[in-house]
Amino acid sequence: MPAEPAFGDIWHVNAVLGPEPRLVISSRRHLRDGSGNVLALPVYRRDDTMAKFIHPRRLFTVPGTGVADLGVIETLNAASLTKPHTKIDPRSHGELVFRVGQMIGP
Repeated sequence: MPAEPAFGDIWHVNAVLGPEPRLVISSRRHLRDGSGNVLALPVYRRDDTMAKFIHPRRLFTVPGTGVADLGVIETLNAASLTKPHTKIDPRSHGELVFRVGQMIGP
């Protein structure tokens, strides 16, 4: 891995049909806890068929990339993240924390 994934980073993960973006919602501390895993949300282009079937309350807009599905939290081995794509605006971190908290609880 070229860098360490952190909260709010968007990384590509190798998938069956090629690289797919994931929005990391765990901290570096979570990564260093020994598991080597990160928590992430799938990110879809707005025009992607999958995005059309997601309830609007589950969508989190990722400017320049698409939308993340707050209803699907994946545990990924950090080694499966192939390269950093972009980061969400730090001003959006609070909203993301709040929205994830609403979906999974405190």
